Amino acid sequence: MFTLPHNTIAYLYKETIDMRLGMFRLQGVIAEQLSQPMVRGSFFLFINKPHTLLKAVWFDGTGLCLFSKRPEQGQFSWPQSAIIDQEKWLQIQPSALALLLDGIELKSCMRKAWYEA
Repeated sequence: MFTLPHNTIAYLYKETIDMRLGMFRLQGVIAEQLSQPMVRGSFFLFINKPHTLLKAVWFDGTGLCLFSKRPEQGQFSWPQSAIIDQEKWLQIQPSALALLLDGIELKSCMRKAWYEA
């Protein structure tokens, strides 16, 4: 399992993106679409159209890192872009990011009431 520090900030780009884009073009998408500046420990995740390849841009405070992941089988679960919701980014918790990267379907997972308190 992939674990992250609790202070990690993760953003999912809801729309699909061309995976031929490299780190600097993805950084341009982040700067153009996200109104907040990059902070240390931020992850920015992008997905391709068939949801079979994920790219993550990570800012560690000194520079950018680019990671990619392709599942052996199947595809990643990803939130659908709603027409009503104009926001293109979705901020998620580090625990949800770890589940997503491990290939666990987030829609069917449910947080217990005692955990939300």
